[in-house]
Amino acid sequence: MLNRLPHILAMLTAVVVLAGCSQNQGPKTYTDEVKSNYTKTCVEGSTQKLGAAAAATYCQCSIDALSSPTGIHFDTFKSFETYLREHVGDDINNVSDLAKTGKYDAILKIFDTCAPVGPTASGASASTTVPATTTTR
Repeated sequence: MLNRLPHILAMLTAVVVLAGCSQNQGPKTYTDEVKSNYTKTCVEGSTQKLGAAAAATYCQCSIDALSSPTGIHFDTFKSFETYLREHVGDDINNVSDLAKTGKYDAILKIFDTCAPVGPTASGASASTTVPATTTTR
């Protein structure tokens, strides 16, 4: 598995921004604003590593899979964000560390499935499909 920490941190940033902007502790579902902010922040955090086109494809794939009816419940998504905020740089320094916790395997599977396979030149296009998930909502 490639190091997905930059992608995870991009998602973390998106959720933190959303949670901080609301007095009612942030959104309760995958609103259009959540999806838009996630995608924007994810692309910004992934472009240097993946190239603009591949980053856009990866980020759209991941938010589509996360928010799909069979995807990740929003409360789990928020829990993941909180966990990262509390542990990144402490005991979570890369995806392998996060995977060892066993807490968010379904989210990591989505990130891994959406990631472009093989080297991606800057500006190159990547093809991904929304992974099927089997989580209970």
